[in-house]
Amino acid sequence: MAWRYYRTILALYFYFRYEIASNDSLQDLKFKPSDCTVIVPTVGPANNPVFREMTEQILRNKPACLIFSANSPNAQEDIMAHIEDSIKTLGSEMVTEIKYTCVNHSNKRKQTCHAIDIVKTRITVMVDDTAIWNEQLLNATLPAFNDPEIGLVGTRKVVRYIRPNRNPNMSLMQYYKAWYWAGLWNTIGALYLQRHSFETQASNTADGGVFAVSGRTLFILTSIVRNDHFKDRFLNEHVLKSVFTWLTRLTKWHIPFAGQILTYFEKNGLNQNGFGPLLADDDNFITRWTIDHGYSTKIQSSPNATITTVLGNVETFKFIDQCKRWSRTTFRQNPIALFSDRTIWWKWPISVWTVYFPWIYNFAMVWDLLAILAFCRSELYLDSPNGNTRLILLVSFIWLTKLIKTFPWFWEHPYDFLLYFWPIPAYPMFGYFHSYLKAKTAATCWNNEWSGRNLKKAEAVAGAVSGRKKAEDVSAMVAGLKDE
Repeated sequence: MAWRYYRTILALYFYFRYEIASNDSLQDLKFKPSDCTVIVPTVGPANNPVFREMTEQILRNKPACLIFSANSPNAQEDIMAHIEDSIKTLGSEMVTEIKYTCVNHSNKRKQTCHAIDIVKTRITVMVDDTAIWNEQLLNATLPAFNDPEIGLVGTRKVVRYIRPNRNPNMSLMQYYKAWYWAGLWNTIGALYLQRHSFETQASNTADGGVFAVSGRTLFILTSIVRNDHFKDRFLNEHVLKSVFTWLTRLTKWHIPFAGQILTYFEKNGLNQNGFGPLLADDDNFITRWTIDHGYSTKIQSSPNATITTVLGNVETFKFIDQCKRWSRTTFRQNPIALFSDRTIWWKWPISVWTVYFPWIYNFAMVWDLLAILAFCRSELYLDSPNGNTRLILLVSFIWLTKLIKTFPWFWEHPYDFLLYFWPIPAYPMFGYFHSYLKAKTAATCWNNEWSGRNLKKAEAVAGAVSGRKKAEDVSAMVAGLKDE
């Protein structure tokens, strides 16, 4: 427990010592927006309410080129139809060349690599199709590359505040219920990213370390990723090779159930190289690849260097599935960074102990419960006439420390504090529920699915925007998916 709160104090210290890389004038920039190509791997604009806004904000930053890498020809046609409206909206502001490509496969890594092959600029920017840029994001982020040691740059992330409008067919009680639940998931998603941004800013200040430069928007020197060695490793990353090795040995030794377990895992993607090729974890791989090749990372955290994303939309709610994917990433990637690559031990020695190890063993429900049980067995509780008061103070202290990294959101939206923290402790309770999710994903970290997005549905509706598919055909396909 002492180490837990020492880490918090250490993170606070470095968080407030953070300095952004900046320039007095745009003329002093080593790289300018015209040196950037933006890659957006996507499944298309269907069921993505922020696709147009995402596109227009990128174009307002005036990069040299914007490449949409789709997962099918139908999705590519949808994107092209969607972009026509954005081009008309921007008019004379439009200076960016737009290109389209597709790989006939819903695989972010393959889509990204396919687009990298046609990049001609010195900086490559990889962007999620739900990331909405600030209009000055390129100018605010590129100064980090003035340092010749920097090869990878991340940005600040925030979640858009969302609350549903009242449907005329709703009763007042139904509206309040929908408003509360939409607000709950929106708030929990926002606090999740707020904590991540806090920890990333603090660790990057401490020794340059990061858990991962988020793939929502990352800037990288094209020379780092524009080579066949990167492409081969990126597209063929496997994990947990030792599982195959040991299960094979145990099977040869006729250990009971070893053969059945091996067969089960082989049906779920296990081969002699391990589980893979991985679909997720792309940003973790790129972060490790960058530092393994002698470059450093920088986080640009300022209002202008900010991307906004949407989490907690009830209609497309997949936040818990996203949490599972992020947690599995931790259990897959942290051991690789710590015990296989090992670069972080000498490059980021503080982050090893304050970020990489704690993210593996930090289960809020376990540590909070142990703290309370230890206190209840101590003389401070047993021999005191005010033992229960002290217990309440301890619990209050534990919960108040959870506000340190999340305070900015509650400061901006004070009603959320009352509705989701105190007196209604929804957020702390979700933290304990997340401990259960984390334990579950630790046992299933071999699961390689891209949870958090219904790719089958995205593939089914592709073509609806451009008219390549009839509306009734799309509805029938989506209905068929629901019946599965």
